[in-house]
Amino acid sequence: MQDDERFECFWAHYPRKVGKLAAQKVFLKLQPSDEVLQQMLDAIAWQKTTSQWTDMSHGRHAFVPHPTSWLRAGRWLDEPDVPPQPRYACPHEPRCEQPGTWRCRQRTALERVKRES
Repeated sequence: MQDDERFECFWAHYPRKVGKLAAQKVFLKLQPSDEVLQQMLDAIAWQKTTSQWTDMSHGRHAFVPHPTSWLRAGRWLDEPDVPPQPRYACPHEPRCEQPGTWRCRQRTALERVKRES
């Protein structure tokens, strides 16, 4: 695939259509191989599903970077965020609404006192 064809493929997948000539200039300077282009497309696919890219509360694509910025920053190398693991697992049934809070820990302490008596 030629560089211009690779760019058009990238452009077709990228959701924010601004600064095409600037993005093309950066893209052609990078000279990505077919393998790197596929990495870019895969990254765009999962990044499109993130809350940052899907939040429309501030207008259309408010937090989707311009394609030129995305290319310059090497954003196809980003990794998905790992959801934080709770430091405290709620042992109750039904589960507390906010595990690890004072109320949840107090509930645990009260249950322990009841078992011991």
